[in-house]
Amino acid sequence: MTKKNKTSLVLTTINKVSKNILNIEKGCKRKNWELQIVGDKKTPKTFNLTYGKFYSLSDQSKLGLSYVKKSLINSYARKNIAYLMSIKSGANIIIETDDDNYPLKIFFQDRSLFQKFYLVKNKGWINIYDVFKKDKSLIWPRGLPLTEITKKKIFIRKNF
Repeated sequence: MTKKNKTSLVLTTINKVSKNILNIEKGCKRKNWELQIVGDKKTPKTFNLTYGKFYSLSDQSKLGLSYVKKSLINSYARKNIAYLMSIKSGANIIIETDDDNYPLKIFFQDRSLFQKFYLVKNKGWINIYDVFKKDKSLIWPRGLPLTEITKKKIFIRKNF
């Protein structure tokens, strides 16, 4: 028996409910996705959703998560609270966005747990950017020893 995917969308906001948030809320409701929104000190006290869960600072302190006390106020890292609540609710697909994004309809397409990846056969340093290039240009990622930039890489494409 195949387990049905449970999808949760997470975001943080310091803004009032906007057309972007209403669009996100509408899409989540239509797709029956969870919506987890974490507020912060600057988030208006009047923030209210008709679908999904909004966690004010006060609500966050009641969640029983030790992380809440460790996460800085006015920090993007508070989004992790929404991730933790999504995991706690059993979501196996978690999507994140920001409240200043207005997702297109294709954003709300079903997601698959099927992934394509590359298995790296080399030992030692590799320039991982080579996987993403379509040409033979050189890209030097910070931290990669310059002596390693032109070494031949052996990648094998896999599906999982």
